[in-house]
This record gives sequence, structure tokens and C-alpha cells, in this order.
Amino acid sequence: EGFANYFWSTGQLTQQIVIHGSSFLPGTSREIQVAGVLNGCTASGSMNLTIRDDCFIGLNENENLTFFTVTPNPNSGSFSLIWHRSSDNISMALYNLQGSKIWHLENFVINGKGESTPIDIPKVAEGVYFLIVYENQRQFTAKIVIG
Repeated sequence: EGFANYFWSTGQLTQQIVIHGSSFLPGTSREIQVAGVLNGCTASGSMNLTIRDDCFIGLNENENLTFFTVTPNPNSGSFSLIWHRSSDNISMALYNLQGSKIWHLENFVINGKGESTPIDIPKVAEGVYFLIVYENQRQFTAKIVIG
């Protein structure tokens, strides 16, 4: 039953699709659209998908993949990053739960393991944020609580 063909805005072509919460930041919304075709007739629709921010109970982190530590966490907008190894050409950005970038730093160099980088983001609202650090072709994410 159903249509002969399905065309989803996600690129999938099956009758049903699976959306993984891990593909989106908690608390964000996305519009998903679908068109169905049967015997030359087309019908379409859309839905608003919201990833709840109260369903995530924690993050499993692999110590070998951890590039830095945030301290203190929670904090008031001032915190430090303790680096676990040296690297060059680092970029980082802080995102709110709506996915908006609220702070960034480009072309940063880490000279050695244990180096501390102070970060001060004044006038930031209380809440949960995600710090994403980009190193070459990899990215590392930390959840930061400001309150």
C-alpha cells in the first residue's frame, strides 16, 4: 500500500525513514518534506521535527579521542581549555542549542600537552552550549553549561 515512489528532503527514497537524534543538536527543529507518486499523481506534505533537549542522559566519551578538557564546567562564561596534546591551525566555535554560533576563534596554535587556554565570553545567557574544536579534518565537541 501507499505510493510507488517516495522522495524525502533528507534524500531518502523509502516509504519510511529513520531520523537519529544524534544527527541533530538537542533542542533544534528541522522541517522534513516528502512527496509521493502513484500512477502519475503526486501528493506532498511536510512535518516539523523537534529533537527534545530533555531526553539525553549523558555522553560516552572515549578517553583516547578527548583532545581537551573544559574547566570549570558549569561556569559563568569564563572557563579554560586544558589541551591533551600540541597542534597547530586550530579553530573553535561555541553554539547555542538553536545551532547559532555565538563565539569563535580561528587559526589557534597549541604548543604542548597541559597548556591552558582561558576563554571569556561576556554577557552570555545561562544555558547549555556546544564547543566544537576543529583540528585538521577532525572535530571534537564538548557540552558546556553556563549558569
